[in-house]
Amino acid sequence: KGDRDAIYMMIGILFFMIAIGVDTATHLNYLNIPRILGYVFIMFVLSLSLILANRFVRLSIQVEDLNRNLEKKVEQRTEELRNTLKEVRTLKEQQDGDYFLTSLLVRPLGGDYSRSEFVNVSMVERQKKKFTFRGRNSEIGGDLNLAQDIQLYGRNYTAFLNGDAMGKSMQGAGGALVLGTVFRSILNPTLKSSQMQQRHPEQRL
Repeated sequence: KGDRDAIYMMIGILFFMIAIGVDTATHLNYLNIPRILGYVFIMFVLSLSLILANRFVRLSIQVEDLNRNLEKKVEQRTEELRNTLKEVRTLKEQQDGDYFLTSLLVRPLGGDYSRSEFVNVSMVERQKKKFTFRGRNSEIGGDLNLAQDIQLYGRNYTAFLNGDAMGKSMQGAGGALVLGTVFRSILNPTLKSSQMQQRHPEQRL
């Protein structure tokens, strides 16, 4: 469209130059016609005004289209960001739910169950990953501490475990879960079976 406007302007300039030539020829008595330069000049100015007005109108329409498209793009991008944020929150809640369930599984495997008069057990356990799930604060990691009184061959003993599984968050908690389960599977028969309790510590180990 810009090239078309330039062509129109060049045509107007060509007519203007022709009018100058005609009026010059009339002035030199080569032609016997009325002068036309004034009329052509007025038409030339009017044509330039129309061309500029037309370009201004087209520019205004383009600006309106850009603004309209920009608003649509902003709304579309805002909606995309809103959906992405919603997905992130959903994934975060699912992840915290997995953390919470895993922490519930690991928690019973540790703890201080020692009531010995001769052994004093004190535990301080702080996991690396802290989270909140549905208003409940909790933590998860690979640390696991356990102290348990057992009886072997008529004497009281204290079995203890201080473990730190490799990895953070779920990876560490998975290691702690395996370690605690295995250690509990070793201790529980001793706690419940009188036959196991009749063994010497060396034999039980």
